[in-house]
Amino acid sequence: MWFLRRFRLPRPEGPAGNTALAAGFIHHLEDALATSPASAELQSALERFHVLSSAEQDRDLVPVYLQLERHIADGTAVTLNQVRAEARRTLATHFAPLLLSPGFALVFAPPAEQERRLCQCLLADALAQATRLLGAAGGDFLRSLTAWIDAVPAARLPVPFDLRSTIPTRDSEWVALFYRLARQLFLYLADKLGENCARSFFERAYDDVTRQYGCLDTFPVVVHLLPERLLDSEKLSRLSQSQIQKVLLQKLGELNDINTRLQTQYEDLDATRRQLVVARDDLERRVDERTHELRMANEQLRNARDEAEAAKAEVQATNLELELRIAERTDQLRSAQRELIKQERLSALGQLTATVAHEFRNPLSAISNTIYTLKEATAGHGLMLERPFARLDRNIVRCEHLIADLLDFTQPRQLRQMRVRLDRWINDVLDAYGTPAGIEVVRLLAASETIVALDRERFRRVLINVLDNAVQAIQGAECAERRITISTVALPIVAIVIEDTGPGIAAEMMPKIFEPLFSTKSFGTGLGLPAAKQIVEQHGGTVSIESKAGAGTRVRIELACASAGLEVA
Repeated sequence: MWFLRRFRLPRPEGPAGNTALAAGFIHHLEDALATSPASAELQSALERFHVLSSAEQDRDLVPVYLQLERHIADGTAVTLNQVRAEARRTLATHFAPLLLSPGFALVFAPPAEQERRLCQCLLADALAQATRLLGAAGGDFLRSLTAWIDAVPAARLPVPFDLRSTIPTRDSEWVALFYRLARQLFLYLADKLGENCARSFFERAYDDVTRQYGCLDTFPVVVHLLPERLLDSEKLSRLSQSQIQKVLLQKLGELNDINTRLQTQYEDLDATRRQLVVARDDLERRVDERTHELRMANEQLRNARDEAEAAKAEVQATNLELELRIAERTDQLRSAQRELIKQERLSALGQLTATVAHEFRNPLSAISNTIYTLKEATAGHGLMLERPFARLDRNIVRCEHLIADLLDFTQPRQLRQMRVRLDRWINDVLDAYGTPAGIEVVRLLAASETIVALDRERFRRVLINVLDNAVQAIQGAECAERRITISTVALPIVAIVIEDTGPGIAAEMMPKIFEPLFSTKSFGTGLGLPAAKQIVEQHGGTVSIESKAGAGTRVRIELACASAGLEVA
């Protein structure tokens, strides 16, 4: 064959670089066309190739070779495969480095491998464009996907997008996997960047692969790789007749497969429909029977529910009554227990107090007599002992009051009540009470006509104890206002309210303020408020205290109005 003889000319002299080899290889093929004039399209392609730079010639080498290959096969009596085999032998003999390029590796690969490599080219090109646009956002995933595609067929699990649980072993399996991968990648890019961007990536990649390998008989695999919405008449028009026939045959085969599957599904659905009709009739019969049974059972359940609800209501009423009785009895027992404990403590304290009072009063009497003697002996000598003697007298009086408080609290006396005009009696107590200088006492008495039954001396202790606490609280703290307010209110019951502007009582102290012997003052006996509470309760009244740290204290005493028959004082 003239072409084969011509093609086996000795290797031409030239530079050793791949680019120089590319130009030399094209010149070598042009020599094979000396007796067969090139078509206008091929001649134009060759002219463009010769004016390109070295890098551009290296890039366009494969598409120009494919055009020359096709022209040589059309103009001679040899087949395209024979031309390609001779070209490969010539490359191996005279232009060996070119065989290592990815383009010629694809061109000289078997058809199945060609299809797999074409799919890799399109996907890698689309991923490269998306990676450039996305940058860091999603770039790691796209770069990993590109590396995985480049590693095919040596790629390992996992397959991107969970499309397969095992690695394909044949090129045809890889192509089938790439079909699904292309669709998933398009949807992923459309979600990230919009459908227009995803479409442009695939169309540019398709154009690049078309320019390089559009002449290959296996190129239609790239057409199938495109998502259906990207396949249009413009792309089909660039294919050769054989390629279009191959595309159509493959699409027809796919349609036949789909039709076969649909027919099978239709038959399965029809058989299922017939089974469902039979099952529906049987189910309706069983439902009717079951409905009747359920209706009867429901009626029985309704009757049983009514009986159960009636029994439940009766049990609940009984439980509620028992709970109320138990709660009432528990409160009574707790009150009795508290009262018993209190009485036991008071009894023990009373015995102790009587002993202590007896033992203390004799020494106090001796001390008082001694002080009187010392006063008489030192009078008129100018020793200036008046203040020490006065301090001793005050402390003796304080001790006597303490003993009296203890005896009074632990051994309460019978009340000697009289009918008292409340406001007048309170004014008498306040007039006799020596309020320290700098503390204002405000009287807001509104029960002038109200008469209550009081043991005047014992109830005076209640008022004096509360006033003493208020005065001591104000004196013991820096207060912006130094005021004590006493008010009365004539309601269905009579209320005496004593408020101060002192520092108030801490919340943790409030539960203990009525406990005997509890005091926050270093000099306190802890009996003032317990004694006051005891006396108020003896009068049938109540006492309550409201206080907050930093906001003062409010004491409220409530009494009933006096009944007739007592003397009015």
